Amino acid sequence: MADKTFTGLNRERTTPRSVKTAETVARTAITAGGIGTILAVLLIFVFLLWVVVPLFSDADVEPASTLDLKTRGEAAEIIRTGVDDAQLLGWSLHADGRLRVRRLQDGALVDDLDLFDGKRPTCWSFSPDGPDCAFGFEDGTVRTGTIQFEESFLERNDENLTEEALKLRVGGSVRFQNGVLSKTPEDQWRFDRLAVEMSAPDAIAQSAIRLIDYSLPSNGRAFGYLTADGKLGIRQYFRRFNPMMDAWVEDPFDKPIVYRPKADRGEPAFLRLFGQGNSLMLLWADGYGMRFDARETVMAAGGELEVVETVQVVPEGRTLDRIEFLIGKTTLIAADERGALTAWFPTRPAGAYARDGIQMAQGHRLTGDDGVGARATAFSTSLRSRQLAVGFDDGTVRLFHVTTDQLLLEVSADSQVRIEGLALTPKEDGLVAWFGGSLQRWLVDPGHPAATLSSLFGRVWYEGQEGPAYTWQSEGGSDDFEPKLGVMVLVFGTLKATLYSMLIAVPIALLAALFTSEFLTPRWRAPLKSVIEMMASLPSVVLGFLAAIVLAPFVDSVLITVLCVFVTLPVTVILGARLWQFLPGQYAIRWSGMPRFLAICLTLPLAVLMAQWIAPGIESLCFNGDIDGWLNRGEGTNAGGWTFLLIPLCMVGAAIAFARFAGPWLRSASAGWSRAQCALADVVRFAIVIAGGVFIAWALGSLLGGGLDPRESIVGQYQKRNALIVGFVMGFAIVPIIYTLAEDALSSVPQQLREGSLGCGATPWQTGIRIVVPAAMSGLFGAMMVGLGRAVGETMIVLMAAGNTGIMDWNMFNGFRTLSANIATELPEAVVGSTHYRVLFMCGLVLFAMTFVINTIAELVRRHFRKRFADL
Repeated sequence: MADKTFTGLNRERTTPRSVKTAETVARTAITAGGIGTILAVLLIFVFLLWVVVPLFSDADVEPASTLDLKTRGEAAEIIRTGVDDAQLLGWSLHADGRLRVRRLQDGALVDDLDLFDGKRPTCWSFSPDGPDCAFGFEDGTVRTGTIQFEESFLERNDENLTEEALKLRVGGSVRFQNGVLSKTPEDQWRFDRLAVEMSAPDAIAQSAIRLIDYSLPSNGRAFGYLTADGKLGIRQYFRRFNPMMDAWVEDPFDKPIVYRPKADRGEPAFLRLFGQGNSLMLLWADGYGMRFDARETVMAAGGELEVVETVQVVPEGRTLDRIEFLIGKTTLIAADERGALTAWFPTRPAGAYARDGIQMAQGHRLTGDDGVGARATAFSTSLRSRQLAVGFDDGTVRLFHVTTDQLLLEVSADSQVRIEGLALTPKEDGLVAWFGGSLQRWLVDPGHPAATLSSLFGRVWYEGQEGPAYTWQSEGGSDDFEPKLGVMVLVFGTLKATLYSMLIAVPIALLAALFTSEFLTPRWRAPLKSVIEMMASLPSVVLGFLAAIVLAPFVDSVLITVLCVFVTLPVTVILGARLWQFLPGQYAIRWSGMPRFLAICLTLPLAVLMAQWIAPGIESLCFNGDIDGWLNRGEGTNAGGWTFLLIPLCMVGAAIAFARFAGPWLRSASAGWSRAQCALADVVRFAIVIAGGVFIAWALGSLLGGGLDPRESIVGQYQKRNALIVGFVMGFAIVPIIYTLAEDALSSVPQQLREGSLGCGATPWQTGIRIVVPAAMSGLFGAMMVGLGRAVGETMIVLMAAGNTGIMDWNMFNGFRTLSANIATELPEAVVGSTHYRVLFMCGLVLFAMTFVINTIAELVRRHFRKRFADL
């Protein structure tokens, strides 16, 4: 039976099977393609989440072993401990100069060394950056050296391998000579041993060395010291290459310091020499500290190293128990008798009173004001990050991350006794504690402590900065670099790039679409639209290259002229429209197509010529004759800058005010005027608006210039690669997208609406603005949102034209850094699985979220306009 149609009648013909099959295949393919696209986007989102979620996981710890060393009461006080990266060996250095190396698997003693041949050191210092150390003695001598693990590899055919070693399985270990031998998956035997090197005694003073601290500046090595007879100084060894000896030699140089003992405070308890040897601190048990300026320039000028700053590192009434450096020897961690931990580092604030411009500041507090209720007895700093392990006298061990003020984990020893020694493994994957003749080991997974919601999206006080700030600097040139992962800088840069590009692209694209749709003849509409659409095919890397190599230097050389074009171009276009009205009506209609378009294009060179003509006068009146000096060196007045910046807004305000208050009178008065008279009235009105706008801008500029400086907000120091350049070039890149979609939306408005408006006596301009644009508002907003999405995700133009600098201000003459550009530059070099790697993926997730929010807003607004137009 033939199929029935929607009318209920039988069909005389049936649909061929091939057509039905083709329709089924097409429907299935389209459905699969749509579902596949949705799934692909969701999978990208899921993958980003999978990479990012571990950033916010908590640290994990589990006990590994507890060993009884059977040394309770037999060994002297432990002054330093260490563990190798494979957690096979651990060493402890005691106050009597004995160094004991033990196997961590069973606690067996592997080596026992007497470093100083029975001499007992009076003080000691260990570098937080590596194996370097220094010791002072009763006879006034100092010995420096290194204590570090060495590894070597043996092959199967090595004659030194014992039968027991040959039988080892992968991962197993056995004692071998003065170290440990372990089997690797590559069928090799890894030999780990502790290597110790000590220099010959270096005579420093005639009396005992009471305090010492050792540093390794970039040009050699140095140690600060305080002797029993009150002699304070710095011995520095400058390393240089001697061509005669064909070897590196060290030249000693002494920096004596003027030190006046504090009779009311007793003897100093701690001495700390900063990493580059240019600053030294003496601290007393009550937390009072004196900092000395030890720069070479002070010595070269014949000056004495004197106190330049005093600081109180613990609250009044408390005792300073310990104070140690973090990696880099810049940040000091101070602990009082209650276990309160604070971090101090030098800053350079504008109002620093010290001669060297440095002021110590408390940047972090790792515990509450009341501490943890126990004394800190052992410190161990990480060799690769800002992690700090602290042991307390109640048997607890806490692991902190200093930059983010986090307590990562807390564990307790099996015996709740004083922690005598503590070592954080080089890979940060383990903790080893010595206490009461025992040794306990924990396996640790700290996670990614540098990345928290507060550190990623909030202000963080990084080492050396004046205060908390949003900062992005993920990599540095040394191991002691403190990663700065402030994603807000990248989000701000993305928004800044988007804002300036949209400010330039949206008016041009929408006005061009309106002109093409409503005023250009159909004969020229299609070719012109095709040419503009072809602009979208230009590679962004080419546009970025042209912006960086050609446009940026050019704008730098004619900056004042370029800024004047922003004023003269709209003035010239609007003036040309007013002058067009002087044409007789028949010519105005006849030339409404391409001739009028060419006339509009002619206003661009006229605007440039006008800008060149008025630029010297504007620079002289507003910028003291030198815009570079006004921007970069603070020359000139604030009023001139405000006046120039307010001119466009004030002109718009003057036009609105004139239309509001004088417009009705002018319309009634011009009812009987001729076309030429109306055109002349429009020109006069335009001149009045221009003059009024300039006058209002001058008045407001004079008012604002008394207390506000525009160079501290939307303008400021000028960089060649800046937001203005990005706005030009990225605007050029997104104009075709916005234009195409906007023109399609305008063209889709029913022709009957236009004809009805024109039939009621409205002009083409009135019809376009009041009838066509509201009807097409949904499509116009969608076009702007698509352009916004392109601007948010743009990479190469921003990377090449914006300088890729993490600066967080609205200055249009400054550079910035965006999410997409940051991902493109840093992701190829990031270590897979590292914190840096995951944070970069989180940047991608933030970009994904921003795009999603933009599209959601666009869809909601488009639905609103559609409903509103349907109601109309």
